[in-house]
Amino acid sequence: MYVYNASAECTVVLRMIPGHLSWANETTLDFFPLHIHTYLIPLYNLLTPPLKQPNNIPLQYPLLFSPLMSIRPSDDLQADIAELESLIAMTTRPNILQTLEKLRNSLHEQQQQNMSPSIRTPIQRSKAKAHTVYITTGYGWCQTKETVIIYLTVKNAFKLSPGQYTMDVQRRSIQLDIMEHEGANYNFRISQLNGQVIPEKTKIKLKDSKLIIYLYKENHGREWNDIRLKTTRDVYDELQRAEGKGAKTPPPPTPMTNMDLYCMG
Repeated sequence: MYVYNASAECTVVLRMIPGHLSWANETTLDFFPLHIHTYLIPLYNLLTPPLKQPNNIPLQYPLLFSPLMSIRPSDDLQADIAELESLIAMTTRPNILQTLEKLRNSLHEQQQQNMSPSIRTPIQRSKAKAHTVYITTGYGWCQTKETVIIYLTVKNAFKLSPGQYTMDVQRRSIQLDIMEHEGANYNFRISQLNGQVIPEKTKIKLKDSKLIIYLYKENHGREWNDIRLKTTRDVYDELQRAEGKGAKTPPPPTPMTNMDLYCMG
Protein backbone atom coordinates (compact mmCIF):
# COMPACT_ATOMS: atom_id res chain seq x y z
CA MET A 1 0.00 0.00 0.00
CA TYR A 2 1.25 3.46 -0.90
CA VAL A 3 -0.08 6.47 0.97
CA TYR A 4 0.22 10.06 -0.32
CA ASN A 5 -0.84 12.93 1.88
CA ALA A 6 -2.17 15.01 -1.02
CA SER A 7 -3.28 17.90 1.19
CA ALA A 8 -4.42 18.68 4.67
CA GLU A 9 -7.95 17.91 3.54
CA CYS A 10 -7.60 14.35 2.34
CA THR A 11 -5.46 11.26 2.17
CA VAL A 12 -5.11 9.30 -1.07
CA VAL A 13 -4.54 5.59 -0.74
CA LEU A 14 -3.34 3.28 -3.53
CA ARG A 15 -4.25 -0.34 -2.85
CA MET A 16 -2.96 -3.24 -4.88
CA ILE A 17 -5.84 -5.39 -6.12
CA PRO A 18 -5.23 -8.49 -8.24
CA GLY A 19 -5.21 -7.46 -11.88
CA HIS A 20 -4.98 -3.67 -11.47
CA LEU A 21 -4.64 -0.76 -9.07
CA SER A 22 -7.66 1.06 -7.74
CA TRP A 23 -8.25 4.30 -5.87
CA ALA A 24 -9.75 4.50 -2.42
CA ASN A 25 -10.21 7.57 -0.27
CA GLU A 26 -10.62 7.68 3.44
CA THR A 27 -13.09 10.56 3.26
CA THR A 28 -15.14 11.28 0.16
CA LEU A 29 -14.23 12.49 -3.33
CA ASP A 30 -15.98 15.80 -2.71
CA PHE A 31 -13.25 16.83 -0.29
CA PHE A 32 -10.49 16.67 -2.91
CA PRO A 33 -9.32 20.13 -4.12
CA LEU A 34 -10.30 20.49 -7.77
CA HIS A 35 -6.78 21.20 -8.98
CA ILE A 36 -5.52 18.02 -7.27
CA HIS A 37 -7.88 15.96 -9.45
CA THR A 38 -5.96 17.16 -12.49
CA TYR A 39 -2.72 15.69 -11.13
CA LEU A 40 -4.17 12.48 -9.70
CA ILE A 41 -5.65 11.35 -13.01
CA PRO A 42 -2.23 11.21 -14.82
CA LEU A 43 -0.83 9.31 -11.84
CA TYR A 44 -3.67 6.82 -12.07
CA ASN A 45 -3.06 6.36 -15.80
CA LEU A 46 0.64 5.82 -15.12
CA LEU A 47 0.12 3.13 -12.48
CA THR A 48 -3.02 1.42 -13.74
CA PRO A 49 -3.19 -0.96 -16.72
CA PRO A 50 -5.92 0.07 -19.19
CA LEU A 51 -9.36 -1.11 -18.09
CA LYS A 52 -12.01 -2.21 -20.55
CA GLN A 53 -15.70 -1.57 -20.70
CA PRO A 54 -18.14 -4.36 -21.59
CA ASN A 55 -17.85 -3.41 -25.28
CA ASN A 56 -14.09 -4.01 -25.03
CA ILE A 57 -13.13 -0.31 -25.39
CA PRO A 58 -10.06 0.55 -23.24
CA LEU A 59 -10.42 3.25 -20.59
CA GLN A 60 -7.70 5.75 -19.74
CA TYR A 61 -9.11 6.55 -16.27
CA PRO A 62 -11.84 5.10 -14.04
CA LEU A 63 -15.44 6.05 -14.63
CA LEU A 64 -15.36 7.65 -11.20
CA PHE A 65 -13.15 10.44 -12.57
CA SER A 66 -15.08 11.05 -15.80
CA PRO A 67 -16.99 14.12 -14.51
CA LEU A 68 -13.74 15.67 -13.28
CA MET A 69 -12.18 15.85 -16.74
CA SER A 70 -14.55 18.64 -17.74
CA ILE A 71 -13.57 20.73 -14.70
CA ARG A 72 -10.94 23.36 -15.45
CA PRO A 73 -8.00 23.64 -12.97
CA SER A 74 -7.60 26.60 -10.66
CA ASP A 75 -6.22 29.81 -12.12
CA ASP A 76 -3.98 30.15 -9.11
CA LEU A 77 -0.90 28.60 -10.69
CA GLN A 78 1.32 29.41 -7.75
CA ALA A 79 -0.87 27.40 -5.38
CA ASP A 80 -0.84 24.48 -7.80
CA ILE A 81 2.95 24.61 -8.06
CA ALA A 82 3.31 24.68 -4.27
CA GLU A 83 1.01 21.66 -3.99
CA LEU A 84 3.10 19.77 -6.52
CA GLU A 85 6.31 20.68 -4.69
CA SER A 86 4.95 19.10 -1.52
CA LEU A 87 4.02 15.94 -3.43
CA ILE A 88 7.47 15.80 -5.05
CA ALA A 89 9.14 16.10 -1.63
CA MET A 90 7.30 13.00 -0.38
CA THR A 91 7.67 10.89 -3.53
CA THR A 92 10.27 8.12 -3.77
CA ARG A 93 9.02 6.22 -6.83
CA PRO A 94 11.07 7.39 -9.89
CA ASN A 95 8.23 7.10 -12.41
CA ILE A 96 5.81 9.05 -10.20
CA LEU A 97 8.49 11.64 -9.42
CA GLN A 98 9.11 12.13 -13.14
CA THR A 99 5.41 12.67 -13.81
CA LEU A 100 5.04 15.19 -11.00
CA GLU A 101 8.12 17.12 -12.10
CA LYS A 102 6.82 17.23 -15.66
CA LEU A 103 3.53 18.71 -14.43
CA ARG A 104 5.37 21.22 -12.27
CA ASN A 105 7.60 22.34 -15.16
CA SER A 106 4.55 22.70 -17.39
CA LEU A 107 2.90 24.98 -14.82
CA HIS A 108 6.11 27.00 -14.49
CA GLU A 109 6.12 27.58 -18.26
CA GLN A 110 2.47 28.60 -18.22
CA GLN A 111 3.19 30.98 -15.35
CA GLN A 112 6.04 32.58 -17.29
CA GLN A 113 3.84 33.00 -20.35
CA ASN A 114 1.16 34.70 -18.28
CA MET A 115 3.75 37.08 -16.82
CA SER A 116 5.22 38.00 -20.22
CA PRO A 117 3.64 41.10 -21.79
CA SER A 118 1.46 40.17 -24.70
CA ILE A 119 2.59 41.69 -27.97
CA ARG A 120 0.02 41.93 -30.69
CA THR A 121 1.32 40.82 -34.02
CA PRO A 122 0.37 43.37 -36.66
CA ILE A 123 -1.88 42.03 -39.38
CA GLN A 124 0.03 41.65 -42.61
CA ARG A 125 -2.08 43.09 -45.36
CA SER A 126 -1.15 42.00 -48.83
CA LYS A 127 -0.28 44.88 -51.08
CA ALA A 128 -2.43 45.19 -54.16
CA LYS A 129 -0.51 44.11 -57.23
CA ALA A 130 -0.01 46.98 -59.69
CA HIS A 131 -1.29 46.35 -63.21
CA THR A 132 1.00 46.81 -66.20
CA VAL A 133 0.31 49.33 -68.95
CA TYR A 134 1.88 48.35 -72.27
CA ILE A 135 2.61 51.42 -74.37
CA THR A 136 2.15 50.27 -77.96
CA THR A 137 0.30 53.25 -79.43
CA GLY A 138 -0.24 56.89 -78.60
CA TYR A 139 3.44 57.78 -78.36
CA GLY A 140 5.20 60.23 -80.65
CA TRP A 141 8.61 60.65 -82.20
CA CYS A 142 10.64 63.01 -84.34
CA GLN A 143 14.22 63.21 -85.57
CA THR A 144 17.12 65.45 -86.39
CA LYS A 145 20.23 64.60 -88.40
CA GLU A 146 21.85 63.14 -85.28
CA THR A 147 19.03 62.02 -82.98
CA VAL A 148 15.71 60.24 -82.80
CA ILE A 149 13.48 61.58 -80.03
CA ILE A 150 10.66 59.49 -78.50
CA TYR A 151 7.84 61.03 -76.42
CA LEU A 152 5.90 58.87 -73.98
CA THR A 153 2.87 60.21 -72.12
CA VAL A 154 3.23 59.32 -68.42
CA LYS A 155 1.27 61.24 -65.80
CA ASN A 156 3.48 62.98 -63.22
CA ALA A 157 6.60 61.59 -64.86
CA PHE A 158 8.71 64.16 -63.00
CA LYS A 159 8.02 62.28 -59.74
CA LEU A 160 9.85 59.17 -60.93
CA SER A 161 12.98 58.30 -58.97
CA PRO A 162 15.99 56.71 -60.71
CA GLY A 163 15.23 53.41 -58.98
CA GLN A 164 11.72 53.24 -60.44
CA TYR A 165 12.65 52.77 -64.08
CA THR A 166 15.15 50.80 -66.11
CA MET A 167 16.05 51.28 -69.75
CA ASP A 168 17.82 48.74 -71.94
CA VAL A 169 19.08 50.17 -75.25
CA GLN A 170 20.81 48.04 -77.88
CA ARG A 171 21.93 49.05 -81.38
CA ARG A 172 18.57 48.06 -82.91
CA SER A 173 16.21 47.88 -79.91
CA ILE A 174 14.97 49.73 -76.85
CA GLN A 175 12.97 48.69 -73.78
CA LEU A 176 11.79 50.88 -70.92
CA ASP A 177 10.19 49.53 -67.72
CA ILE A 178 8.62 51.77 -65.06
CA MET A 179 7.74 50.16 -61.73
CA GLU A 180 4.95 51.16 -59.33
CA HIS A 181 4.23 54.66 -60.55
CA GLU A 182 0.79 56.09 -59.76
CA GLY A 183 -0.47 52.57 -58.98
CA ALA A 184 0.71 51.01 -62.26
CA ASN A 185 3.72 49.57 -64.07
CA TYR A 186 4.62 50.72 -67.60
CA ASN A 187 6.36 48.89 -70.41
CA PHE A 188 7.55 50.37 -73.71
CA ARG A 189 9.46 48.26 -76.21
CA ILE A 190 10.63 48.43 -79.81
CA SER A 191 12.42 45.26 -80.83
CA GLN A 192 13.49 46.46 -84.30
CA LEU A 193 14.43 50.12 -84.69
CA ASN A 194 14.54 51.50 -88.20
CA GLY A 195 18.22 52.28 -87.87
CA GLN A 196 21.16 51.67 -85.60
CA VAL A 197 21.80 53.83 -82.54
CA ILE A 198 24.65 54.37 -80.06
CA PRO A 199 23.38 52.85 -76.76
CA GLU A 200 25.84 54.58 -74.40
CA LYS A 201 24.82 58.05 -75.62
CA THR A 202 21.11 57.55 -74.84
CA LYS A 203 19.54 60.21 -72.61
CA ILE A 204 16.22 60.48 -70.81
CA LYS A 205 14.36 63.53 -69.49
CA LEU A 206 11.36 63.65 -67.16
CA LYS A 207 8.73 66.34 -67.69
CA ASP A 208 5.39 67.06 -65.99
CA SER A 209 3.34 64.62 -68.05
CA LYS A 210 5.78 63.07 -70.49
CA LEU A 211 9.01 61.14 -70.65
CA ILE A 212 11.48 62.02 -73.43
CA ILE A 213 14.10 59.58 -74.74
CA TYR A 214 16.99 60.76 -76.93
CA LEU A 215 18.54 58.10 -79.19
CA TYR A 216 21.69 59.04 -81.10
CA LYS A 217 21.95 57.73 -84.65
CA GLU A 218 24.96 55.68 -85.60
CA ASN A 219 24.70 56.97 -89.19
CA HIS A 220 24.41 60.73 -88.90
CA GLY A 221 22.27 62.36 -91.54
CA ARG A 222 20.35 59.20 -92.41
CA GLU A 223 16.62 59.90 -92.51
CA TRP A 224 14.33 57.39 -90.85
CA ASN A 225 11.00 56.98 -92.64
CA ASP A 226 9.56 55.31 -89.50
CA ILE A 227 10.79 54.55 -86.02
CA ARG A 228 10.19 50.82 -86.45
CA LEU A 229 11.76 48.64 -89.10
CA LYS A 230 8.89 47.31 -91.16
CA THR A 231 8.86 43.73 -92.29
CA THR A 232 7.28 42.45 -95.48
CA ARG A 233 4.30 41.43 -93.40
CA ASP A 234 3.94 44.95 -92.01
CA VAL A 235 3.98 46.44 -95.52
CA TYR A 236 1.43 43.87 -96.70
CA ASP A 237 -0.89 44.68 -93.79
CA GLU A 238 -0.68 48.39 -94.60
CA LEU A 239 -1.58 47.72 -98.21
CA GLN A 240 -4.56 45.63 -97.12
CA ARG A 241 -5.81 48.37 -94.82
CA ALA A 242 -5.34 50.98 -97.54
CA GLU A 243 -7.29 48.91 -100.08
CA GLY A 244 -10.06 48.46 -97.55
CA LYS A 245 -10.35 52.24 -97.33
CA GLY A 246 -10.41 52.64 -101.11
CA ALA A 247 -6.91 54.03 -101.51
CA LYS A 248 -4.50 52.64 -104.10
CA THR A 249 -1.40 53.03 -101.91
CA PRO A 250 -0.96 53.56 -98.18
CA PRO A 251 -0.38 57.14 -97.06
CA PRO A 252 3.28 58.06 -96.68
CA PRO A 253 4.49 57.72 -93.07
CA THR A 254 5.36 60.84 -91.15
CA PRO A 255 7.95 60.89 -88.38
CA MET A 256 5.92 63.42 -86.41
CA THR A 257 2.90 61.26 -85.64
CA ASN A 258 0.69 62.92 -83.03
CA MET A 259 3.64 64.88 -81.68
CA ASP A 260 4.32 67.68 -84.15
CA LEU A 261 4.52 70.32 -81.43
CA TYR A 262 7.15 68.43 -79.41
CA CYS A 263 9.88 68.67 -82.04
CA MET A 264 8.89 72.23 -82.88
CA GLY A 265 8.70 73.44 -79.27
